[in-house]
Amino acid sequence: MDFAGISARDRAELMRKHLEYTNQRLASKDKDERRRLEALRDGVRVEYADRLPRVPLSRCPYCKQPLVRAFDPYGLDGFWWHAVSPVQFKEPEPCPHFAVLLGALSLHGRPPREAQAAVEPGAEVPFVVPRLLGIETMRAVCFGFKLPAGDTAYPIAYFAESLPPSSELHQPWTKRGYQVVNDDGVPAGWSTKIDAWDFDLAPWIERGQLLWIEPEDAALELKGTGNGESPYVGLAGDRQPQRFQRGERMLLPLPAGGTAEPYD
Repeated sequence: MDFAGISARDRAELMRKHLEYTNQRLASKDKDERRRLEALRDGVRVEYADRLPRVPLSRCPYCKQPLVRAFDPYGLDGFWWHAVSPVQFKEPEPCPHFAVLLGALSLHGRPPREAQAAVEPGAEVPFVVPRLLGIETMRAVCFGFKLPAGDTAYPIAYFAESLPPSSELHQPWTKRGYQVVNDDGVPAGWSTKIDAWDFDLAPWIERGQLLWIEPEDAALELKGTGNGESPYVGLAGDRQPQRFQRGERMLLPLPAGGTAEPYD
């Protein structure tokens, strides 16, 4: 994969500066100095968000446009991976069929030492959300590619010919919640879905509701029934949500279905 944008070295320097300003701010007893350091810290966050690579992660099965999103391939310490991120990302305009991006991540056994803040990247192997695929015309597309650390990322994007209300969607990959908007696009609160996951991908592919892209395929060619067995079927790995925090990995219970309200 081509991760055009900030280099790994420059990104590491931004993260170093952020930690330095954060620690200095915590240690300072001078109000004006704390404000100065807070401004420097926040500036680093904005620069990180602006310079992060925008990566083709999927392709729409309806209009065939690629889905390009902000993505941090360089480490789990990046704000993109944080379950509660301190920054927002200006995303390239998606096609009108794009609903939500979910995903999975396999570290292939390496400890997530760089992940200090909570990171919740999904399971180790791809899955689908049956409730989402139960929405009329909803289709999912699974992709996979290697990251510089040797991890494998599995973006799973959902598209619909006619999008449902945002309240029927799902929080995006790595995030605990998402902002719901009304029919006019005005923010109307926050929601967290705890929908059940299904790791048995073959039936969804056979029904034409799950398409896939060959691992590392920069052309993002869509495949489905008639293209042989998907490389994402039957992968080895833990089929539970993961959480990385303070350099350690833990497994969480599978979601049971429904909606949680994290910001009530």
